[in-house]
Amino acid sequence: MHQTTHDVLVRFCERLVKCCDEILETTFPAKEDDHLAFMLGTWAPMQREHLHGVNVLIDRKCFVQAGILARTMLEGFGLIYWAKDDDDRAKRWRAYCLIHDLQLLREKQKGGETLDPSKEPDLLNHLKKDAQVFLTKKAKERASKDGLDSVIGDPKSYQDVWHIDVTGKRHSVSSILGDELGDEGLRDLYGYFSQYVHWGVDGIAKYISRTDSGYEVNPQAQPRDALSAMAMAFQACIQTFILLAVHFKRIGDQKTLRVLREDYLAAVSPPARSSDL
Repeated sequence: MHQTTHDVLVRFCERLVKCCDEILETTFPAKEDDHLAFMLGTWAPMQREHLHGVNVLIDRKCFVQAGILARTMLEGFGLIYWAKDDDDRAKRWRAYCLIHDLQLLREKQKGGETLDPSKEPDLLNHLKKDAQVFLTKKAKERASKDGLDSVIGDPKSYQDVWHIDVTGKRHSVSSILGDELGDEGLRDLYGYFSQYVHWGVDGIAKYISRTDSGYEVNPQAQPRDALSAMAMAFQACIQTFILLAVHFKRIGDQKTLRVLREDYLAAVSPPARSSDL
């Protein structure tokens, strides 16, 4: 059963890579203020690359690595799904680059590098305009007391993620998958592969077995991880590309992707679906 399901998943992942390649043969022009378009246009090609990577890793029996990469894909889809209904969320993703620029600026200044004197005031102006939403609670309290200039130029004043709401509340990827998407199966898979990312004992233990003289580690002891990784990677990639096709009103691409998704759901056995893996 596993071998049959494995072959089906491999075939569909390869079909999806080819489908994505055909879609990406054309460009996706968008207006400067269409932040979701920018997000989709840059993330979709990465999802295609990640899916190809999962296929390669599975072929080489690197199941854990395939799972980690598939987890990254699921995180990407969850975040872009969260952003799709509110363009301010996509705008926040773009605006968060200002915090990275500030961190880089301070590092260069600390290292004694000679910089264009206009860079810092220009960056601070952009931060005041677009990045106040990222200020931590402590920084906001200080700004209220001592003025915005007292915190705006300090990288430590900002939260370390961009996926927050207008109040500054953080939204974890896990909560987005479970609450926004309403898919507990995907959230469970995300948590399952997170064990490997964070070096959790409960994740690594599955590959360890006792022997008469001690123990042994078998990296291929969980072939089901390969099925889970491929199923998760396929779903994350095709859903991202569907969002891309919908946003850019690519009717033909929408139809092609939805037919492929329907074929996939009809072909996979129940254990290969996200809700059962």
